[in-house]
Amino acid sequence: NQDRGAKVESNHVKKLRLTEDLMLQA
Repeated sequence: NQDRGAKVESNHVKKLRLTEDLMLQA
């Protein structure tokens, strides 16, 4: 269960970074 939480968190971080990249490009 702890692994799953870490996976979700890393996915969330990836999305945040992706959003940041898009905002920087805009």
